[in-house]
Amino acid sequence: MLKRILKSGRTMERRPVRNSTVFPRVRIIRAKDLFCDLPLVFFLILIGCGGGGGGSGGPSVELVSASVVSISVTPVNPSIAVGATKQFTASGIHSDGTSQDITTQVIWNSSNTSVATITSSGLATSVSTGTTTITATSGSISGNTTLTVSGESGGTIHLAWDADAGVAGYKVYYGTTSGVYSSSTDVGNVTTYGLTGLTKGETYFIATTAYNISHNESGYSNEVSGVAN
Repeated sequence: MLKRILKSGRTMERRPVRNSTVFPRVRIIRAKDLFCDLPLVFFLILIGCGGGGGGSGGPSVELVSASVVSISVTPVNPSIAVGATKQFTASGIHSDGTSQDITTQVIWNSSNTSVATITSSGLATSVSTGTTTITATSGSISGNTTLTVSGESGGTIHLAWDADAGVAGYKVYYGTTSGVYSSSTDVGNVTTYGLTGLTKGETYFIATTAYNISHNESGYSNEVSGVAN
């Protein structure tokens, strides 16, 4: 027991204080102490989420791009006259079913350059009558179609159709295979038209569409056929 002597000469016992409650210790955290602890916290979070470079147990994501599995060349089996040109297009068909225009990315080839030649952009020019295979190649994948050069150019087919209300114009689609229209032309708001520059003696299959002032286009009309002369 501790005693304290007062100025009056009396003594006062100083008894130890027994706390019935334990108070928490409060520590002041300095800013630098807080920031010093952050890397450890972040490290623990990364471990818990499976991150932090090569840890096992976390989900892995692998990005796989679709590859080209085939090439489609259009128009399909067109026919042109001697001295005429035809633009070909190559479409890459991907493994996921989507397609992409790769006309300028492929290597173009004509199997018979005495019939027609073709440029690196897919533009073929006919030289003489006959047939040639037009091929587009990308790596080990290729696609092809047959170009026929025949007859004399300058053939014409005359067309006529009924007018429709609310129509701003018409387009004429034509080709040498039924249902496959390799060429088209916008003829404006008329109901008669002469297709020119065709191969004489060649049979053409033709359909029209109509469009309004917003250029919304209708489906094909009935198909007709005719021989260019």
